[in-house]
Amino acid sequence: MPKCDSSIYPLIKKCLEKDFNKRYSSFNELNKDLIKILDKKYNQRIKKPELEDIGNIKNVAYGHLADAILFIFDASETCGFHLDNQYNLLKQIEKIFSEIPIVYLFNKMDLVEDSEYLSQYIDDEKNSIFISAIEGQGIDEINKKIDRIKKIERDFDEDDDYY
Repeated sequence: MPKCDSSIYPLIKKCLEKDFNKRYSSFNELNKDLIKILDKKYNQRIKKPELEDIGNIKNVAYGHLADAILFIFDASETCGFHLDNQYNLLKQIEKIFSEIPIVYLFNKMDLVEDSEYLSQYIDDEKNSIFISAIEGQGIDEINKKIDRIKKIERDFDEDDDYY
């Protein structure tokens, strides 16, 4: 990674570390280091978003979301995030976007030796698809699932720019 002249370079480097055991294990850990830098250099702090901020984000996002969310697990955990972390992220997304259907994709199945281990992360078997993107396994099933998803009715103003 090229070195840059920035006070946050060490944080960026740690975020992008190839060995995930050397990366930040949580946002809170990163936040602590970031707070030290911002306090020292700019006398600023990062504050957690308030519940009303999350509601505003949700309202804006609804107008721009597709008809479903495809949540992709790295079933092999080779991305550097354990399935527990991926599952926790999913649960946060489900809380925020509770009215949007979610299709659960378990990717990199070609690298998974113990698929029974995954069962603890499967809440909805009928909306879970086991795939290997690199081998093309499960792609047709994803397309069929997407075709069956009910379209969400939205009211758009003619003046709004949508692409």
